[in-house]
Amino acid sequence: MAEVEGEVRLEEGEPWEPIETKLVVYSLALGVVALVVLGAIINKYILSLY
Repeated sequence: MAEVEGEVRLEEGEPWEPIETKLVVYSLALGVVALVVLGAIINKYILSLY
């Protein structure tokens, strides 16, 4: 950020690359899959004891 005469101005951002889109989508998908798998494991092995 550049400060000009007491004001804070944001600089131009970089354009979004297609590989960044793939990384974000794959990361979110992996997180959802991990959540489901870990939830199933917890449900089967830990919560079934009670």
